[in-house]
Amino acid sequence: MTQSYVIGAAMTPLAKHLTLLAEELMAQSLRAAQADAGGREPPTGVNFYLAEIENAAITRSAVVDCAVLGRLDPGFGRALFLLAALQSHDTLDVGGLRARLDTQLTRSKLPELLKTRRAVPRDKSGKIRERVLRQCSSANRTNRL
Repeated sequence: MTQSYVIGAAMTPLAKHLTLLAEELMAQSLRAAQADAGGREPPTGVNFYLAEIENAAITRSAVVDCAVLGRLDPGFGRALFLLAALQSHDTLDVGGLRARLDTQLTRSKLPELLKTRRAVPRDKSGKIRERVLRQCSSANRTNRL
């Protein structure tokens, strides 16, 4: 798709040159992204309202608190990571949680990875400590959801 920028009645030679240059740079960038992704279309980037995903997970009786984070993924660019804090002495039925989230969220909003802890890492003001959460997401004991 070519876009032309018109100044006055006709495109100036400089505007035409800059337009062609910008189009070539975008094409090079797309080819490089496809090569990095193993020939697949590169991820397009989608923004999620993470509180919607967290609220859907908290409706489970065993989940008291949770946090969702976008984690780097070599196949998809980013994958959603869910850290769930459970009630004391409870175990989480991963299949039940997955089924529940399937009914409440679209497929693109489903977390790929799950980890349980006693508490979600928060600072004194109640904000989620993302650095600690990122360390949790990269730990070896993360389950596929």
